Amino acid sequence: MPSFNGLEALKISLELRPDLPVLIVTGSINEETAVECLKAGATDYVLKESLQRLGQAVRQALVQKELKAQRQRALQMQQESEERFRRLAENAQDMIYRFELSPQRKCTYMSPASLRITGYAPEEYYADPDLVFKYVHPEDLELLERMLMDEASVRQSLTLRYYRKDGRLIWKEQRNIPIFNDDGNLVALEGIARDVTKQKQVEEKLLLSDRVFNYTVDMFCIAGFDGFFKVLNPAWERTLGWSSQELMAKPFVEFVHPDDRGATRAVNDQMIAGEKVVRFENRYFCQDGSVKWLSWNAHPVPEEEILIASCRDVTEHKQALEALRESEEKYRSFVENSLDAILLTNPNGDILSANPAACTLFGMSDEEITSLGRSGLVDVTDPRLPELVAHRSKYGRVKGELYFKRKDGSRLLCEITSAIFCDRNGEQRTSMIIRDITERKAQEEALRESEEKFRTLFHNHSAAKMMIDPNDGRIVEVNHAACELYGWSESQFKTMTVADIDTLSLQAVMQRLHRTLDIKFANKELKHRKADGTVFDVEIFSSKVTIGDKDFLHSIVHDISEKKKQERQLRLLNRAVEQSPVTMIITDTKGRIEYVNPTFTRVSGYQADEVIGQTPRILKSGTHSAEFYKQLWETVLSGKDWVGELQNKKKDGSLYWVDVVISPIFNSEGEMTHFVSVREDITEKKNLVADLTLAKEKAEESDRLKSSFLANMSHEIRTPMNGIIGFLELLQESDLDAEVREEYLQVVRSSGDRLMTTLNDIIEISKIEAGHVDLNESVFDINNMLQHFCKFFRPEAEKKGLSISLIDQLPEGVSIKTDKGKLESILINLIKNALKFTTKGSIEIGVYPEEAQLVFYVRDTGSGIAADRHEAIFDRFTQAEQNLTRAYEGSGLGLSICKAYAGLLKGRIWLESEVGKGSTFYVGVPSTTQAGKIKNSPQEPGAPSPETPEDNALILIAEDDEASYYYLEVVLLRKKYRLLRAINGSDAVEFVRQNPGIQLVLMDIKMPEMDGYEATRQIRQFNQEIPIVAQTAFAMTDDLDKIHRSGFNDYVTKPIQVPDLLSMIKKYI
Repeated sequence: MPSFNGLEALKISLELRPDLPVLIVTGSINEETAVECLKAGATDYVLKESLQRLGQAVRQALVQKELKAQRQRALQMQQESEERFRRLAENAQDMIYRFELSPQRKCTYMSPASLRITGYAPEEYYADPDLVFKYVHPEDLELLERMLMDEASVRQSLTLRYYRKDGRLIWKEQRNIPIFNDDGNLVALEGIARDVTKQKQVEEKLLLSDRVFNYTVDMFCIAGFDGFFKVLNPAWERTLGWSSQELMAKPFVEFVHPDDRGATRAVNDQMIAGEKVVRFENRYFCQDGSVKWLSWNAHPVPEEEILIASCRDVTEHKQALEALRESEEKYRSFVENSLDAILLTNPNGDILSANPAACTLFGMSDEEITSLGRSGLVDVTDPRLPELVAHRSKYGRVKGELYFKRKDGSRLLCEITSAIFCDRNGEQRTSMIIRDITERKAQEEALRESEEKFRTLFHNHSAAKMMIDPNDGRIVEVNHAACELYGWSESQFKTMTVADIDTLSLQAVMQRLHRTLDIKFANKELKHRKADGTVFDVEIFSSKVTIGDKDFLHSIVHDISEKKKQERQLRLLNRAVEQSPVTMIITDTKGRIEYVNPTFTRVSGYQADEVIGQTPRILKSGTHSAEFYKQLWETVLSGKDWVGELQNKKKDGSLYWVDVVISPIFNSEGEMTHFVSVREDITEKKNLVADLTLAKEKAEESDRLKSSFLANMSHEIRTPMNGIIGFLELLQESDLDAEVREEYLQVVRSSGDRLMTTLNDIIEISKIEAGHVDLNESVFDINNMLQHFCKFFRPEAEKKGLSISLIDQLPEGVSIKTDKGKLESILINLIKNALKFTTKGSIEIGVYPEEAQLVFYVRDTGSGIAADRHEAIFDRFTQAEQNLTRAYEGSGLGLSICKAYAGLLKGRIWLESEVGKGSTFYVGVPSTTQAGKIKNSPQEPGAPSPETPEDNALILIAEDDEASYYYLEVVLLRKKYRLLRAINGSDAVEFVRQNPGIQLVLMDIKMPEMDGYEATRQIRQFNQEIPIVAQTAFAMTDDLDKIHRSGFNDYVTKPIQVPDLLSMIKKYI
């Protein structure tokens, strides 16, 4: 710009608005200028010659600005949240912790309350990951281990015994929140634990008292002076197990323990003498053999000579006395070890005793506390004191809050529980349990302020928030951001449930709410629905909150549609790198490798763990000089891309060429942090340049050949079809004489033969292509075969004015072992070609041995073949003359079939020819000659074998086409076969099922109701023996494979030739 360049404007803009994106539009194409602008803080640059990219650059800059702002807000919120949690955790009375379970067990957070509750500081937990397991009570260790192994148990509240660092045993209640990774495996525990030792001791004491109360039952009886019970109440049977009849059948002294019988008799004598008995104790036997202590009160009735007595089972009482003694001992231990201060005073306010916690709380010794008296500890200026004293005097106990004084003069706000009782001596005493709640009060005040802030933040927060009733899923409160996000008003929201905005069912939503309520906190990614019906991605953070006595779920909703889109793009980018066909290497600025993609491993042979930490020098081949690498490093260290070719060395030592682009990577501050190298293996590409040129030429030639073939096939099919259709129409004329009609029929037959030849060539080349041509070797006489060829083709040669002769033969009786049919096919094709392309002169055939092979030849005096066509004529669809005015018919497949057959016979085919001088075709096959004559004479090519049909053989023809069936009927009835006809596959199945005399089935493939494939499969389910021959117009390799797989024995292809049909029937009947 005039007098003011873009860099100066950029610097001023960044000083005024650091967050404002700046794009540089420049006409310079110098990369250094662009890099200088980017280093100075420009978001991007656009060349004036590429202004069409300006819109995209502006959009990208705005997106980057918004993403940066979102990250800054998220980071600030996270820091504030972490600070609030830290303050709460450090001031909590309960232990708050997090234990990692995988990949290794360790404590990653422990609140300061651990020192007060267990005696162990947080640092000790961090240092020893097994500390928790070391101080748990041995009897509870198995329960703790089992809890960690059971996902369901992890969520349950657990109360275990632990040893403090000072050796004292405490009860600790803990609630755990399981943390799972993305694979659903338990990896950590977060939880809260508190000391419940006092509660457990109180529970045990109450349980003991309840047991004593429930099992104390009085027993009443009347006994005579004669020593027998007269009357007993049911309590006796309940207590001793004896029935009343059993107890009254014997003197009662027999039920008394032997050691107590003397005393019992003495007491009984005293009562007979008129004395009363109070609290006499003796032991009685129970029916099960056990002994119980009974305490007696009794008085005599002399005038009736009876004793009236009541007794009580004091067995448990005696045991309870012992337990009480132990309980008092435990109580003393509880007082001594309690974390709360406990004082014992008399009515005068003198302090009789103070536990260690009281000494700690007030900062005094036991002597100092007892010398002060109650008034010396209580802040008498506290206005609540008189009310608390009056309440305790009236009701005997009181609970409240009161200020106390420490030795250093500081004031403590304490929670006090005080009760008046009498000790065992009947002296009035007052117990005072004092707990310092100074910090708790401060926390409660902070909590109140926090709740107020929460209400303000809830409604004014930029994130969408909801309060949900987990019992029915109702939305009870939403903030303004939620209304804006979803498009419903606040009043509309309050008539809705979560299921109205969720894409899941109500049942699934309620199950999720209940799970969240159980674990207290959840983070989910879901799909929600807006008021306009739009479905979008959301991330929801839900936590349990209690308002009053009711639980709610507080949910924060974030629209993560853009995040999901970016994640998909990131995954796509990651897959692109991982699946890239080119090698990618990322190094630090020192060249140390930090990442390689799978293609690097495949190309270089090095595994990733072998090269991480190494430098690319391990790939150096020694091809390039030190100056070459120096220039490379100077380029990339200057911030520019280096582009070029390198020859590298693989792990196995082999060399390969790569096309390389090395680019520096900069962080947001513009500092160079890494290099990325993209390498494409071009070794094969270099080698393939020549191959590609050749392939291009071959493709062009192939395209030309296909076009020529299509034109040729059109000609070869349409021409005979024209003759067939045309002369069939002429044959319909009624005035034709016999000679003309025979002439027309000969044209039809000749055209049909030509058409069949073309179709057979196409089918045969398809079989060769698919590899479905098998060898059938046999031993036969060579000379006989060649002599027969001369005899067979001589009439055709003489008709054209040519001579055909056998020049070279083998010694008499020599035979060869090979596939006779394929060798005949080759030689017949060559002889037919000689006849086709020779207009005058002669044709010679022969055979001679040469090294390890026999060489057959066919020589003609025809037009000859140009030298540049000697190889091409063996290609498919090719003749020596390739133009629309060629003089010879044919598909151009014959020599291709000959070449393929020669290969199958492990031989070869070649030629010698010059234009205008004729051609000689040679076929060499392995020499496996044998001496001796062959008994069987060769058959004429294409002639059917002699056959005599079995008399009255029954054949089923499954054919729906009338003309096709009529043709078969005419042919087979002439041969005296009996016929049945089915017009669909279903009928064919039933015919075979009901006619066991059928000896062969000719099955058409395409029929109504049920085709031939299915009919054959069903027949094979009940008849595996009957021959089934497919008659099909489908002659491609895949169709023939399907025929064999479907259960057919063989097939004949349409149009069906009579010799082929009769030969096939003879084969199976």
